[in-house]
Amino acid sequence: MARPPFKKIAVMASVGLTMTGVITSVMTWWNLPAGDSFLGAWLKAWLVTFLVMLPMGLILFTAVDRMLKAVFPDIGTLSRGLATGFCMALLMESVMASSVTLRLHGLSADFPSIWLSNFLVSLPIGLAMGMAMSLVVKPRLDRYLASA
Repeated sequence: MARPPFKKIAVMASVGLTMTGVITSVMTWWNLPAGDSFLGAWLKAWLVTFLVMLPMGLILFTAVDRMLKAVFPDIGTLSRGLATGFCMALLMESVMASSVTLRLHGLSADFPSIWLSNFLVSLPIGLAMGMAMSLVVKPRLDRYLASA
């Protein structure tokens, strides 16, 4: 019996919710303006980031994987997974840092330094998540989505 499409969508959405939730919470905690409520600021940043990141992440992941296959056709699965995870971490952390910084501080004169701070504080988490996604989660998701 085939899995209903809503179950496949629910699995993908839960992965996206978890990843964006963890990273935006770190970024929000790192530079929350004094006197602001963490939960309120984080939920707003998380919602915007999730709505942007889920479709963007799916498109970027596919594009990066294809580009690496084209540029390095003889690269092994493990090496390609590591390279994909690294590239995705850099790209996704850049976008999430922009989203959170804009949400919390707007386009102030301090935007570049706040953005860089957000990017750097979240990069180790993003790299770990990128590697986990490329090497563990994505292969399992591919098998799950391909199964009947």
